[in-house]
Amino acid sequence: MDDNNNLMLETSGDDEENRELIDEKSNAEIQTENISEEISKEAETAPDEILERSDFDEGCGDEQAEGSEDEGGAELQKEDETQAGLFEAEGEPLNAATEAETADFAEQTTEKKKKKGHWIMPSVIIAICVLVLGIAGGISYLWFFDNSIEGTYVIENPDADEQAIKNYYIFEAPNDGQKGTLKLLFGSLDFEGTYEFVNENGTSKIALDLMAVNLYGTYNYRVEGNKLTGHKIEISDDAGNAMNFVPASYQKVELEPIKNAKMDSKLVGTWQDTAGYGIKYTFNDDNTLIMNSSGMTIDCYYSAAKGDLQVKYQAEEIVENKANYSFDKDALILNQMEFKKVEE
Repeated sequence: MDDNNNLMLETSGDDEENRELIDEKSNAEIQTENISEEISKEAETAPDEILERSDFDEGCGDEQAEGSEDEGGAELQKEDETQAGLFEAEGEPLNAATEAETADFAEQTTEKKKKKGHWIMPSVIIAICVLVLGIAGGISYLWFFDNSIEGTYVIENPDADEQAIKNYYIFEAPNDGQKGTLKLLFGSLDFEGTYEFVNENGTSKIALDLMAVNLYGTYNYRVEGNKLTGHKIEISDDAGNAMNFVPASYQKVELEPIKNAKMDSKLVGTWQDTAGYGIKYTFNDDNTLIMNSSGMTIDCYYSAAKGDLQVKYQAEEIVENKANYSFDKDALILNQMEFKKVEE
């Protein structure tokens, strides 16, 4: 009886140990199944190209089907070996799939560059066309519509001597709506006046004011030609007397200085007449003299010593004049006129 009881206790003990072993085995199987499910989920979400590139994947699939207690660890080892086997030595593609993908990428990049180039070329062509049209428009305006008379002219005279000193008329554009400037350059002489366009009884005319050469009044005018080839201007009075101005290029007359010129240092400076005639003389220390009077300027050379003054300038021909001068305190007496020195 006692032996049977001991046997039953021993059997019960064995049964409990068996249950614990069964429970431990069940837990191990459950854990193994959970790991297998997690690895399966990761395999389903992994990129297709990674699974395709792995030479190791085919062998691992069989091991998963057979199953084992070390299945979870094998799967992790498989994943590491798969990623390590994506590329061969020196980073070269392992299989044809990778090479094909690389070729596709290069082809797409080339196609994008071609499309970008196609957009650039039309933009350049459009810019060139706009530039050409702008130039053409400017030329058309100058050719057909610009009747401005600004420029340098001479009076047309077929019988004039080509070697003779020419009279150059220069029309300068008005500033801020004011009258334009009209100059007459003749040898060393420079005459300055004004011009403007006026409406007289519904007729457009030109008003000239160049008093120094008695060119003063309102005249009829007509402009021919264009700005590119040069305008021709016909100016006439009501009696039909006309002057034809044709384009010209100004050529300055070069005047030789007075030989062995002398200089009186007391003369150097600018002198203004005290009578109010607007006469002004500027004596420079390089023996040049500028005479100004009522819109007329004459560039001269001079020589002065002991009251004797010699002046040289260019008109139709070279002119040389002589005069006497003296000083009365701070005043200059020249040609019996009194001048006072002024600061410029």
